[in-house]
Amino acid sequence: MQRDEVIQIIVGIFLCILLGYALDEVNSSYLVYDHVHDWIFRPNIPTSEEAIVNDCRGLNVFDTADCLNKEVRSVYHYAVRDDTDKNFSDIAINGGDCYDYSGLYSRLAANLSFWADTVTLWTNASGHRLAIIHDQKGYCILEQNLKPWCMEYGTITQDNITSEYAKITQGLFRWRL
Repeated sequence: MQRDEVIQIIVGIFLCILLGYALDEVNSSYLVYDHVHDWIFRPNIPTSEEAIVNDCRGLNVFDTADCLNKEVRSVYHYAVRDDTDKNFSDIAINGGDCYDYSGLYSRLAANLSFWADTVTLWTNASGHRLAIIHDQKGYCILEQNLKPWCMEYGTITQDNITSEYAKITQGLFRWRL
């Protein structure tokens, strides 16, 4: 083998490894498919909070969380900004961080007659803010462009208790993933 052939083989192997790593990263994020699908098949990007409210009206809390998430993801752009209230147009054009998106989710849910709160989770010197929307049937956590995490209230029976902790807290809630 000549020197040029060896270099070509080494470069080829390196590129294959790099491509494999990149494809693995893309595959590990469910959001990639959703973003591409929405970009191709969803020509109606929301232009206002009112448009989002109209699109998500009349749904239960769980479907509302999914609807709000889909609508917000269509204009999502992460950008660190000052923690001040921003309207939808500002966020859609300039992006926002966890403070901005949690406030947007909270306002949208409140306009759909759900209870809505924002919560800040603190670690040493920084925090992360997320929105919680809820009603009598359950609640959902919405944060930036991640898939909503929802829980349905219900009664835990002896048949579906699987741990000592669940036995202690029986009757409080039922998972909805």
